[in-house]
Formats: sequence, C-alpha cells, structure tokens
Amino acid sequence: MPAAFDDARAALRVTAATGESGATRIAADDLGALKLLAQNADSPTALREIQLIDRAAAACGWVEDTIIALATSDSRRAAGAVLGVHHSTLQQRIVLLGRLLDYSVQGADGRLRAYLAVMLRRARRNDW
Repeated sequence: MPAAFDDARAALRVTAATGESGATRIAADDLGALKLLAQNADSPTALREIQLIDRAAAACGWVEDTIIALATSDSRRAAGAVLGVHHSTLQQRIVLLGRLLDYSVQGADGRLRAYLAVMLRRARRNDW
C-alpha cells in the first residue's frame, strides 16, 4: 500500500491545476521519470530551477503556458495555435524567455529544462 500511495502522490504533484496548461489528471503508471522529478522537487538544484521560473512568471504571466506549449507541441506554429498567438509573437516570447531564465529555450535542451522546471514548480506547489 505505501508504494501505491507514493505513486499516486507523485502523480498528483505534477498535474496542472484547473485553468493551467497541461494534464489535469495523470495516472501513476504513466509517470515514468516524472515520478523521480516529483520525489526530488525539494532538492537544492530543483529549488534553483523553480526560482528561475518564478522570477520569469512574475515578469510575464504567459511564461508557464508558453513553456508547456513549446514542450508539448510538434512545432512552434502548433504551440502558437495552442496559445492563441501568431508564431512571430511566440518567437518574441521565446527570445524574452531566454533572457528571463538566463538560458535559451530555442533548442530542445532548453525547452526540456524549462518544462522540467515547470513540473518541479507544480510538484512543490502541489505538495500532497
């Protein structure tokens, strides 16, 4: 029973709240590596990543939704469509995100880092 509880808790920690981008329900069996992420959301490295996202989100309210769209869409045009913005507006956001986060989100590595930071942020906020 304790393992099942820990799995369910990890799944709850990385779900999106009502009105946020992303999955509002995640089955524990589908977590994969996100389980490790949720379990380590309190580490010093995680806290530094969360602080970067917090700072960027405080400057621009679209940060989290944009990161989620970039990480989960097949292209920038598709991400723009999800967000309801033109792809040139999204490109401007991507450049600004890089400045706000102190690392580029132009490439896959930066987008993945930002996405994982958002998941860490959710895991800290949803501390079940």
